[in-house]
Amino acid sequence: MEQRLVETPLVTPFGALALSLAAPWLLALGCTAVPADSGLAPADGGGTPCPAPLLTCAGACVDTVLDPANCGGCGTACAEGEICSAGKCVLACTGGTIACAGRCVDTALDPANCGGCGKGCAPHELCSGSKCSAECSGGLTACAGKCVDSDLDPAHCGDCNHACAPGDVCSGGKCGIACLGGTTRCGSKCVDIDLDPANCGGCAVACVAGSVCSAGQCGLVCTGGTAACGSKCVDLQLDPGNCGSCGKACAPGDVCSAGECGLGCAGGTTKCAGKCVDVELDPANCGSCGKACAPGEICSAGQCGLQCAGGTSKCGSKCLDLQGDPANCGSCGKACAQGEVCAAGQCALVCAGGMTKCGSKCVDAQLDPANCGSCGNACPQGQVCAAGACSLFCLGGTTKCGSKCIDVQLDPANCGACGKACAQGEICSAGACGIVCAGGTTKCGSKCADFTNDPANCGSCGKACAQDLACVAGVCTAACAQGKTNCGGKCVDTQSDPANCGNCGGACSDPCIAAKCCGDGKRNGAEQCDKNDFGGQDCASVLGPEWKGDLACGPSCKLDTSGCTSATVYSDLTDPGKWSFFDAATIDADARGFFGAAFDGRYVYFVPTENGAYHGLVTRYDTQSAFGSKSSWATFNAAAINPGAKGFIGAAFDARYVYFVPAYRGEWHGLVTRYDTQGAFDQNGSWQFFDIGSVNGAARGFNGAAFDGRYVYFVPINNGATYHGLVARHDTQGTFDQPGSWATFDAATVSPAAKGFSGSAFDGRYVYFVPCFNGMPHGLVTRYDTQSAFGQKSSWATFDTAGVVNAGAKGFRGAAFDGRYVYLVPNNRGSPDPHGLVTRHDTQGAFGDKGSWATFDVSMVNVGAKGFVGAAFDGRYVYFVPHDNGSYDGIVARYDTLAAFDQKGSWATFDISSVNAGAKGFDGAAFDGRYLYLVPYSNGSINHGLVARFDAKTPPSMPKGYNGSFF
Repeated sequence: MEQRLVETPLVTPFGALALSLAAPWLLALGCTAVPADSGLAPADGGGTPCPAPLLTCAGACVDTVLDPANCGGCGTACAEGEICSAGKCVLACTGGTIACAGRCVDTALDPANCGGCGKGCAPHELCSGSKCSAECSGGLTACAGKCVDSDLDPAHCGDCNHACAPGDVCSGGKCGIACLGGTTRCGSKCVDIDLDPANCGGCAVACVAGSVCSAGQCGLVCTGGTAACGSKCVDLQLDPGNCGSCGKACAPGDVCSAGECGLGCAGGTTKCAGKCVDVELDPANCGSCGKACAPGEICSAGQCGLQCAGGTSKCGSKCLDLQGDPANCGSCGKACAQGEVCAAGQCALVCAGGMTKCGSKCVDAQLDPANCGSCGNACPQGQVCAAGACSLFCLGGTTKCGSKCIDVQLDPANCGACGKACAQGEICSAGACGIVCAGGTTKCGSKCADFTNDPANCGSCGKACAQDLACVAGVCTAACAQGKTNCGGKCVDTQSDPANCGNCGGACSDPCIAAKCCGDGKRNGAEQCDKNDFGGQDCASVLGPEWKGDLACGPSCKLDTSGCTSATVYSDLTDPGKWSFFDAATIDADARGFFGAAFDGRYVYFVPTENGAYHGLVTRYDTQSAFGSKSSWATFNAAAINPGAKGFIGAAFDARYVYFVPAYRGEWHGLVTRYDTQGAFDQNGSWQFFDIGSVNGAARGFNGAAFDGRYVYFVPINNGATYHGLVARHDTQGTFDQPGSWATFDAATVSPAAKGFSGSAFDGRYVYFVPCFNGMPHGLVTRYDTQSAFGQKSSWATFDTAGVVNAGAKGFRGAAFDGRYVYLVPNNRGSPDPHGLVTRHDTQGAFGDKGSWATFDVSMVNVGAKGFVGAAFDGRYVYFVPHDNGSYDGIVARYDTLAAFDQKGSWATFDISSVNAGAKGFDGAAFDGRYLYLVPYSNGSINHGLVARFDAKTPPSMPKGYNGSFF
């Protein structure tokens, strides 16, 4: 019954998841003559005939081709609601509709006329984007057999069959008497007259066939960074119906950000009603979602008003930067040619003033969160771009305003404080608006520039430094990357440069560590030791209890463990004699299909998941008895006491109780099952149950647990409604079955993508939640500080390994901690794409620092070493548990923590199915001080119970910091 996460999301715990013809009379607008039959009769009753091709009707020159009072001939009037087209009375269709068989239809949505009159869709098909399909695309909703825009359709406003009252319109999914967000009422609909080809610049002003509407003007090409898709100009960077390319629609619930479909918005945009918008400039969502400006107002710096601020200019209903907008370069509507950019209000092929060309725009890669450091490198939501790197904080004296780092001393849109804009014509100098520059700055255009350090105006206005140079004392010189300081024209790291330790000129005779000189006999900053100051550490405390000898301090104030020795002998992973097997199904036919394990100091508990059906048969092995003897094994069916106690994933041990983690039993559930190890295994009284759903109805569907010495944390993945981030915590000092002993925190309130985890690790202070699948495989590691309040957002942090470290670093299942490093277990990042990219975090480094993270693809050692589930640490080696590398497999991978992480020689693999053909498809592991146990799940044929055991080391000893928790 194996079902996998990425294949059937939201189902099981392993389930991951038209161009309308323009009315002919419109074509004559602005023309001096229109077609007619003749021009023989005078228009003024005299001898001057009407100019060809007009006719005289009742003493006036008329166009019988277009005149509804004289349609086809004098006196032939059209009925109400009709227009005169080509000398015939026809229906007056507006709003993108055309006349088909005597009625106006939208050929983009009408299943009877899909893409053109009479082109009907097959039964049960819908019409979306002028094409017949099984479902609606582009953010449309299926209502009564049609695809409708529930944001604008008055018959289905906000939801199917929710009709607006007569006279009302639908805007933003709500009925009202007026249109919002810069749209205009045309008939019963709200339309964007800047982009609608049927109402281009005004109601019923239709563009001719083959042209599009851009900035309220009909034309053959789209401007302003938009692209023509059918008869409309769309923003391929933000349009969920055309994301990245025409017709490429995002899945329901996804948004389009930077031309890619996803769950969250990037580049400083905000998700509003399924779209990514700039709340700084969008009149429909000004400052926040749904906050629309009044008719005639514009949105500037997140505020509605009658005029633009911050150096922007009003173009139509929007405030635009005429200095950098290629669609409005220097003045409204002045578009740059294809391939050009707009720099300082002039179209050019290259960017000036330290700006970088990204697509058709010049951006400041030092500050732009959508292009941070390089084009397309968007910062994760909640972060800003500071000095060309994504960060939680602004650097260099800048201030966080929304999602950008701003110099409030010089920015006229945020002068002195965020959102405080200078009046038109004023500049910002030293944080105050005025008509002159102060503080040694000089007015350059609409800004005050400091000629001593401004790379766009170095020494004088417009004198820009090259991209790889900085402005120092009014001269362009070598630019220093983030973390480096220019000392005498040389870029140095004052954290480690002995000639400039802490600051320029601060020389050390010994190494410089964390801006402090190593060798003063005291541990400073990040120093691990200094001379004889080890902070009470010895070989045993650093490497583990089996280690003895002399710890030394290295020349860079780092611990030298070369003098430490161990009597422990570690086994060769590839030695078949070190592997043994026992089929738990021989003691009970249902003892198979497990997911995770826990060790209590004597017994190993195998966590029941599914054995052909979801089950609760906990299976236990006594490590003080023979592994191959049936008498060493026992089972207990928790579901016999409580029918809901089944379908678990993972367990945790708190020094007395073993907690079995509730996952899926045919439905996602929250029934925690607890066993008291001081009671008899086969006695009902030793077992207790508590439904976390009684604390929070959404608290169900978990995937692993961790114990920090007091609290047990349950890892959220899916609650049946969605992938979720609702971490549940139990206080072991409280009563198990009392709601007061439980608490929940939704990590998705810290970052919307922080959900869908699988496994966790505890490093002595922080609990790490392993990113798996939140609607798609992801790499957003989420961390909780156990020394801070559980319910405070500030206690939580996130880091996107896929967005910052390696694009392939996502889709993990399980983790291990070796005393310094946290290892994320690579599983699957596609449908399917099993991978072997182990991702490691150095807990001695900053969580948000890219330098604290590293990756290694173990499939480079063995092409089949991928698709793991769970890991374990034996004091020296980290083991990665084989699950499915395309088919169920038995290839164990092992890393030697005393060797270089990124070297193939530090890794070993062994296919244990070469020893026992059924030994494959495991989920999790446990270690008892000597033996490593692999937890059996499925070998491809059946859910099996074949436990694999590896004799890892002698004499036995548990790793430092062991807390009894395994995935």
